[in-house]
Amino acid sequence: MKRLIEYEKFNLTRGCLVRSKNINPGASVPQECLKILLKERGGEWVRLQSEDIKPLLAISSVYYNLRTYELTEEQIFDFIKQKQLAINNPLIREILSDPSGQQPTNLTDDGLPVSIPQFIANTDNIDLNL
Repeated sequence: MKRLIEYEKFNLTRGCLVRSKNINPGASVPQECLKILLKERGGEWVRLQSEDIKPLLAISSVYYNLRTYELTEEQIFDFIKQKQLAINNPLIREILSDPSGQQPTNLTDDGLPVSIPQFIANTDNIDLNL
């Protein structure tokens, strides 16, 4: 959280916390950083929802394994553009919107709403026949 408000150090113009989980009220440093982000630095907190992140994770996975799938970067970017997967993604649109300065509603105390895939460095033993 501290790094998210250090705009100058990391050459940022704005910070955006993407998270579905509440921040523990007893965690004083993260709470203070959140206050600075939202009230003083003009940052934003966007609620992470599984339906919004899944297409982005899929794109990331395919991109990371483009050689395995015998694809080029250009083919992947053309697909993203054709299907408007980035421009119409609610998460990306919210991140790029004017910040509200408010904590999102419907946060949870649970973990991530979706499991993040771990990328495999060696793809020789992956069966792609579905």
